[in-house]
Amino acid sequence: MTILIGFAATFEPNPSPPTEISKVCAVGMAALKDLPSINNAPRSETFYNGRTDQYHRDLFEVCPQLAKHLPTGFKLATELVFLRARELTTKTPVSIFDIEVPELNAGSTRATVKMGYYCNGLCGARFRVTYILTQKGWEREGKPEITAVS
Repeated sequence: MTILIGFAATFEPNPSPPTEISKVCAVGMAALKDLPSINNAPRSETFYNGRTDQYHRDLFEVCPQLAKHLPTGFKLATELVFLRARELTTKTPVSIFDIEVPELNAGSTRATVKMGYYCNGLCGARFRVTYILTQKGWEREGKPEITAVS
């Protein structure tokens, strides 16, 4: 179980298969590519959560094929990594990122993606990022909006 202080979420219903899921996964791929650009976590080993928990519904639950597309420098978190993150010390610093299932607008031309990270001790942040569908595919619109900091 992952412990986050001050973060809570409600889960949205499953996207409608199969067209909706393919669009959600396409946005998810764009968000995965953006992870390194929003990485303002303290210098540490960098991991991706990849699991749904009480705080968020992870992108990989709906799009498990994206697990093989983690950005360079990101590894999938293991149980040992989660244990290290619970240490209230920077002796073995880790940052664990997550991306929630993207929420598409009615026309499937805009998407909101919630993502964030947590690290040793009381360290973490949440972001809301907007993506728009262009002729090149899904692209981030503007800068990520910080919605919570710990």
